Amino acid sequence: MKEEHHNLKDLDNIKEDETEKRRRKDTSRRKRRQKKRRKRREKKRRTWRKDKRRKQRRENKRKRRKDKRGRWIKEGKRGRRRRERGGRIQVGERGGRRRGESGGRMNEGERGRRVQVGKIGEREKRRKNKNNREEGEKRGGERGRRIKEGEIGKREDVKETGQQQYKTYSLFLSSLRLIVISHVFVCKASIWTCMRAIEILTLSLDEYNVEWRYIIGL
Repeated sequence: MKEEHHNLKDLDNIKEDETEKRRRKDTSRRKRRQKKRRKRREKKRRTWRKDKRRKQRRENKRKRRKDKRGRWIKEGKRGRRRRERGGRIQVGERGGRRRGESGGRMNEGERGRRVQVGKIGEREKRRKNKNNREEGEKRGGERGRRIKEGEIGKREDVKETGQQQYKTYSLFLSSLRLIVISHVFVCKASIWTCMRAIEILTLSLDEYNVEWRYIIGL
C-alpha cells in the first residue's frame, strides 16, 4: 500500500514537470516571436527614416541653382520674384536681407529716385527738425506747449531750492540726533520712547518739510 502511494506521488511529480516544461517552452516561443516582431518594426522605421532623408535630399538638390558667379543659391529661401526669374540674381538683390524681397541693396540710381519721391530719407529730415524747435518745445508735445504757456514749470516761484532747505534744517537735525542718542544711552529709555520723541519733533519739523527717511537715516 505504501509503495502504491509513493508511485502516485511520483506520477504527480511527473505531471508537474511536464506542465512546467510546456510553460517554459511557450514563454520562450513567445519571447522569440516578440523579438522578431520588434526587429521587423525597427527595420521598417529605419527604412522609413532613410527614405524620408533621401526624399528631402532630392528635393533640396532640385531647389538649388547657381548664380552668375557660380555660387549655389537655394531658391526656396529667397523670395518669389527670384523663382519666377529662374534663379538669376540681379544687382539690387545681393547683400542686405536674405529672406523675402524687401531690404536688399538697391540698384544704382534707385535710391536717389526714392529719396526725391520722398519714400526714403525721412530720418534725416526728422533729425534736423529736432534741433530747430523753438525753446520750450523740446520736451515734446503737450508738455512743451504747457511749459511755453506757463501752465507748468514755474520752479522760480519756490522759496528755496533743495540745497538751501537742507542747510536750514541740518542744524535742527543734528540737535535731534543728540536728543535721540541721549535717550538711548544716557536715560536708557526704551526705543518706543525715542520713537515718540521723534514723532513729537517731526510735528514741529513740518514747516521745514523734512521727510521721515532723513530722520531715520540719522
